[in-house]
Amino acid sequence: MNLKYLENLADWLQTGELKYMQQINNFITILEDIGDSEHAKNVNNEVKELTHNKDSIENVSYSVGLIKES
Repeated sequence: MNLKYLENLADWLQTGELKYMQQINNFITILEDIGDSEHAKNVNNEVKELTHNKDSIENVSYSVGLIKES
């Protein structure tokens, strides 16, 4: 499940398609439903940090790199 979450997160960051964010929210809901509230909270915070102002590189607490496909 964690790998699918990361795949959906990467796809959302690349495309911005709502279907990927819906899958991420489903994952968070599943974590809450099974009682893993701490993991759900951490994932929710991670998603907020990575998705809010995703086009801005100012004030981020992680390294930003560019990858060029050839």
